[in-house]
Amino acid sequence: MQPVAGLALGATLYAAAAGRWPRPRRPEAHERRVLAAAMTTAALEELLWRGAALRLLRRRGPGFALAATSVAFAAAHLPRSRGRAVATHAALAAALGAVSLAPGGLAVAVLAHATYDALVLLEERPP
Repeated sequence: MQPVAGLALGATLYAAAAGRWPRPRRPEAHERRVLAAAMTTAALEELLWRGAALRLLRRRGPGFALAATSVAFAAAHLPRSRGRAVATHAALAAALGAVSLAPGGLAVAVLAHATYDALVLLEERPP
């Protein structure tokens, strides 16, 4: 059930951020390495932000931990997004954090984040 939940959550988060359901395309050969790296990065980010930071800050309460890690996650993505996607990153972090607080939820968050990033990279190019 966790893989299905992770895939569904990742696609739903993408749809919420993009304002429409994803229309992924088949990756070209050279893009597969970039896609694999992005999915690995998503897994590592989840282990850091939700696996370590959220769990550590949870001692101060789950609400505090969720808010603090969501803001920190969005701030960490500022240089790459140049401020355009701060709210999107904060919302993504909050959703992934909320899921990861449940038993077994970290695995769902990892798969959801990887799915989200894959859909962003594989978004169909305009004709």
